[in-house]
Amino acid sequence: ILAAAAYFLLPSTAAKNVVYDLVGLSATVAILVGIRVRSPSFPMSWYLLALGVLSFVIGDSIWSFQESVLGVEPPFPSIADAFYLAGYPLLVAGLALMIRRHAPGREWPSLIDALIIATVAGMLSWTFLMTPYANDPDLSLPERVISIAYPLGDVLLAVVLARLLFVPGNRLPAYDLLSGSVALLMLTDTVYAAMAVTDSYQTGSLVDLGWMISYVFFGAAALHPSMGMPIESAPEPKTGITWRRLALLTGTLLLAPGVLAVQAALGERVDVPVVVGGSIALFLLVIARMAGMVRERELAEQKLGKAEERYRTLVERIPAIVYLEDVESRVTLYDSPQIEAML
Repeated sequence: ILAAAAYFLLPSTAAKNVVYDLVGLSATVAILVGIRVRSPSFPMSWYLLALGVLSFVIGDSIWSFQESVLGVEPPFPSIADAFYLAGYPLLVAGLALMIRRHAPGREWPSLIDALIIATVAGMLSWTFLMTPYANDPDLSLPERVISIAYPLGDVLLAVVLARLLFVPGNRLPAYDLLSGSVALLMLTDTVYAAMAVTDSYQTGSLVDLGWMISYVFFGAAALHPSMGMPIESAPEPKTGITWRRLALLTGTLLLAPGVLAVQAALGERVDVPVVVGGSIALFLLVIARMAGMVRERELAEQKLGKAEERYRTLVERIPAIVYLEDVESRVTLYDSPQIEAML
């Protein structure tokens, strides 16, 4: 974090590139050290994360070499983009393996919540980030494909991140740090994509801080003692509607009119197929989520009814218990409430 802060005080672009690349490389080294020291129960997921971060670092180094050593503006597309784009599936695969270990069964509520967030992210990303590149006549086909691939990678990250956040069970600090790192990476990518549309990014911009802190969080997650703790099986999800779930469902229902309002305010052409298709998908997912909640509630009521029926049967068959104390020659009568307390 101190190195990231000192980054903005350096006088030259070359020095900034060196510090930036070292921060990213330190995250890769930290993950490998964490695997070695903490001995996680399933190290393959962390190795995939290390490869994903290393792929980003290689892309950063190629960018720095072209800018600082060759003295040219990094071309687009270039070999650096290949390494950047390769990092996304590696991170997604590592996070997916963690989720699989954390919740080996089918946990439909969390999966539906993740799909809802993915649909939201996809609609926003296509409307505000992908469409400008897809409709730009000055870009060649490879430039369009690569430009769209970056926000698509962030959408895939949003899916696995939401799945990781909504998995039931005790949360470990290492996974909170990891979630924060991925969320910060996605947010910074989004800001950079908006700046790239107007060609306003340059080395040393404030957006670089987001990527560097994301690297720091990756390394901190791998070095935290909870990284090596075994992930316990997730307990059965609680029934009922929490405020977080209610806010999620409410926000998604308001998304489609919100996107339309923003496009109308900006005077942009409304992408009707995307808005309509996304709205239909959100509607079906929300209905499925609500149906699952109702079903969970019904099952809980059925279990409670059976338990009450068994208890009433027991009380009716044993209306009272008489206990004789020989020492004091006293008879004590236990009525039904006392039986309940003993049970």
